[in-house]
Amino acid sequence: MRLVCCYVEDQIKDDTILAIEQHWGDADFHVLSTSDPVGYVKTIHEYWKEAIGIFIVEPDIVIRPDVVDAVLYCDCDYGCFPYEWLTNVGPALGCTWFRSAFMRKYPKAIEEVLNSRISWRQFDVFLMRHLLARQYGEQPHVHLPPVEHLNEHKHLLPNADPTPMMEVPSDIGNLY
Repeated sequence: MRLVCCYVEDQIKDDTILAIEQHWGDADFHVLSTSDPVGYVKTIHEYWKEAIGIFIVEPDIVIRPDVVDAVLYCDCDYGCFPYEWLTNVGPALGCTWFRSAFMRKYPKAIEEVLNSRISWRQFDVFLMRHLLARQYGEQPHVHLPPVEHLNEHKHLLPNADPTPMMEVPSDIGNLY
């Protein structure tokens, strides 16, 4: 299992790096170009087509020891920790893992995302909601408590429900 963190230069949070170093150790950090709207998807695709299990930690997420324990010791093939995202606390790609067995079960999943020509901004929505939940009927094993999301622009709105969602909605909303 490889921890993968993709980010645009100067957009990774120091607390994210520190938590990864303290609690995981060796990780694959990928600096993405702002001129490539699908660079994130292409990077994940490289791991997926080789069925190399990955633990995705986005550059504004802070992991803890219990998160690492869940990744290493839970027997789920597709798991995640939810986090704040404006209107809810729910599962998204920011702290999610896919084991090799899951990748082998759906070998063309990331290729389908690439073929959809969506940008990195809609990667998690398309992958987790449209493909995995809606098309394949797959839900992540959601672990609690939620992880910290350091993006201050994504903190919960005043009327948002702070109750963690335990599954990914299968509606896809507006992708474009």
